[in-house]
Amino acid sequence: MKFLSLKLITLLLLLPLNTFAQSVDKNDEEPPMQVKDLQSLLDAQTKTIESMTKSLPTMTGALDSITGMAEKLENMKGSRHELVKNQTQELESKIDDVISLIENKRYLKSKLKAMGVKWTAIGVESIDAERAQHFDALRGELLDFIETHKTQ
Repeated sequence: MKFLSLKLITLLLLLPLNTFAQSVDKNDEEPPMQVKDLQSLLDAQTKTIESMTKSLPTMTGALDSITGMAEKLENMKGSRHELVKNQTQELESKIDDVISLIENKRYLKSKLKAMGVKWTAIGVESIDAERAQHFDALRGELLDFIETHKTQ
């Protein structure tokens, strides 16, 4: 019985050693596979870097165009400011003309001139609404004044 248990213990000890030897053999085979994977990863990275380097001038062009668009927007803001300023001056000049016509008692001509005091939209909703309301109110006051004084 002792002999049988000794054989059994020996067998049990040898079995794990055999399994360990097989796993070592497998590990010996895997490193070339890992090196192959690393090589393919390195190749992919190299290709990516090359494509990024080739597209860099294109990206610089895109950045230049974005910068150009920003400058154009700034110029548009400046030109809108100029449009508002010029149109306001023009309408105020018309109002001055209407007042001087009223002073000279030329009511019909002043009425026609007052009707031309209207804001023309420039494309900025908030400015257009505010300016239209302002000049509509002025036009209304001028026309009311002309009508009340025309009969006197």
